[in-house]
Amino acid sequence: MVRQDKRFLGAESMIMMRDLSDLEREETRPTAAHVQILEKNFEVENQLEPEGMMQLAIELGLQPRQVAIWFRNRRARFKHKQEDDLAGV
Repeated sequence: MVRQDKRFLGAESMIMMRDLSDLEREETRPTAAHVQILEKNFEVENQLEPEGMMQLAIELGLQPRQVAIWFRNRRARFKHKQEDDLAGV
């Protein structure tokens, strides 16, 4: 496959490529129901093994990376809340 230099593509082709890349990047955001299930799993175990992450992602219809990032962000929020509680804020 020959890679085309974007400088030589017409304006119409550039728009189509941009639209295609937006579609490829589009992911389903976790719904309220997803978040509820993720929260329940977090209460049980705040660090998922890869197999558990894959299973949860399949169950929710999300990408495994989305589940991993959600857990990472949730652990960070949990840590900050604990630090704030200890500081008396």
